[in-house]
Amino acid sequence: SKEITVEKLTQEEAKQRGILSWPTWGCDVSTFDWHCTCLSPWSNALNVPWGDDEPEVCYLLKGRVRVEPKDGRQPAEFGAGDYVSFPEGMSCVWKVSQAVHKHYKFG
Repeated sequence: SKEITVEKLTQEEAKQRGILSWPTWGCDVSTFDWHCTCLSPWSNALNVPWGDDEPEVCYLLKGRVRVEPKDGRQPAEFGAGDYVSFPEGMSCVWKVSQAVHKHYKFG
């Protein structure tokens, strides 16, 4: 089973990968359920017509998060400067301890 992966990137590395042109999303300190699919709260807000489970990658500009998968996979903690990959179809709980602002991409 695939795990969440976390990799440190500098702003320059993120820029070289084109990440800084991706859409952004943010949230305040909170705890919420999340599923890596078209049903995620920010894709619904954007009204994006994804039909299938998709992997997501994101790059945190600020914030601190602990993500706890519901299927027994390893939890992950990440923050500003981290590039995070979520496997498609993963259901998890996001525990946001510092307000988040991130770039993200599905697929």
